[in-house]
Amino acid sequence: MSTSTYQKKFQLIILPVLLTGLAFILGYSFLRWLLDIRLRVLPLKHDVITTVLPILLAVTLVLLFRPRFKTIQFKDKSSLWLMFVAALMCLIPTLLFQQYLENISYQEIQVKFPGQINSKQYNRNYNVGTYVPDLSHVGVYHMTYTSGGRYESTLNFSTYITFPLYDKPSDTAGTPQVWYCLQYMTSTSNESSDSINEMAFRKHKALAPAFLQREFSQMGHTFEREPTSEYADYYLRAIKKKYPDLHGTPILLKPATTHSSSSESLMWISLSFGIGAAIFIWIVLAKPFDEKALNQYLSGKPFSQDMLGQILHFLNPKGEYPGSAIMININLAIYLIMILMGVPISSAPASTLLDYGAMYYPYVMDGQYWRIFTAIFIHSNGLHILYNMMALGIAGVMLEKLIGPKKFILFYLITGVIAAVVSMFWDKSSIQMGASGAIFGLFGVIAGMLLRKAIPKDTRAPYWVILIAFVGLSLLLGLVMPNVGNAAHISGLIAGVLLGLLPYKALQTK
Repeated sequence: MSTSTYQKKFQLIILPVLLTGLAFILGYSFLRWLLDIRLRVLPLKHDVITTVLPILLAVTLVLLFRPRFKTIQFKDKSSLWLMFVAALMCLIPTLLFQQYLENISYQEIQVKFPGQINSKQYNRNYNVGTYVPDLSHVGVYHMTYTSGGRYESTLNFSTYITFPLYDKPSDTAGTPQVWYCLQYMTSTSNESSDSINEMAFRKHKALAPAFLQREFSQMGHTFEREPTSEYADYYLRAIKKKYPDLHGTPILLKPATTHSSSSESLMWISLSFGIGAAIFIWIVLAKPFDEKALNQYLSGKPFSQDMLGQILHFLNPKGEYPGSAIMININLAIYLIMILMGVPISSAPASTLLDYGAMYYPYVMDGQYWRIFTAIFIHSNGLHILYNMMALGIAGVMLEKLIGPKKFILFYLITGVIAAVVSMFWDKSSIQMGASGAIFGLFGVIAGMLLRKAIPKDTRAPYWVILIAFVGLSLLLGLVMPNVGNAAHISGLIAGVLLGLLPYKALQTK
């Protein structure tokens, strides 16, 4: 490889990416320090600021360099690995920088009593000289949630425990403003029967008092303040069980955690960026230019679409599949809003899902009928929405051009609502959500059109293969895996078949 080729790679790819990556790491961290730590004007939860936003912005930043990355020649004609390395090079140092900012910004403050915390500038680390814990006013909030991927094979029990910290014994008659917070967690297999899971939950609750006594005996004088977070919300629910009329936001203290020193944090930040940059540079220099792609980029001509480009094109509401794009984008936008509001990506607790519109029989019967509609756009975790949106995309490719975008959206809504209603009455004790009932409805429409031969003969065979594979596999998994709503799937499928049997003509036969 000639010297001029190396120079061109440095000018076109390496230097712009490295400089932009550094600017992103330092720029985001400075804005976070200014707006969140210094001015405290960001209305976002701690995990969103320190983790979710950096991930979203790093991915967006790397996508902007995608045309330049396509000038490098890879065997699979894809630049995804280069994009992945570039994203990690920007992301990991940014995540580490957020902890460094907290280390240098929140030095430990000495206070004589818990009541003095509010008189000091906001901080995260406190050494409290004297305090009076009040175990006669313990607030407890129990929560269950599932994890373990798409089929949620693990059932987790989490108990949030709070009790007041007073300045002196005579203060215990007043309304407490400072609370000590603990979290007790256990888990079990979610593949057991409901009765076994209920026994495991009762055992969890029975062991919580022993956990509290053990942690209470180990209390010291160094505490860490719980920031605005999902955990803070659960602690507040525990507090309000004891003090339902509590006004204002109480101070939540938890056991202090050990963090790396500032010098160690800087070392890891520098090391992570250096390793990422070295790998990125090595890949760029080791791979030759794709001369055709390079000339195409330099001339300003658009590239032919690879798989990622095809996905982005598919999600364009002005593209070939506007109905599919609109419904997928709505589902993704709602999930993104949930994530930005602090909902965990791994698995959202049931109480949180209810806050965002999940369906629950007692709530619906109490007049909250809108949940039947909103539930078909709510998803419990990242894998849940990923699987459903992939299936919705497949249904869109197969169906939308046959019936048009308006009918596609209408059938999604009709079958989704029908599936939600049937599933709600079938299982009145579960919190339910997800687009799978509507997706099965769309596949049911395809089945109905196949049955009345509205789809051309030469395309029926592959349609039947895809239909039987998807529906059969999904229903089979629903029989053997927990937390899969086969009632919604089957009712949505039947509703779709009935819609597909209606005597309308296919718009496109190819």
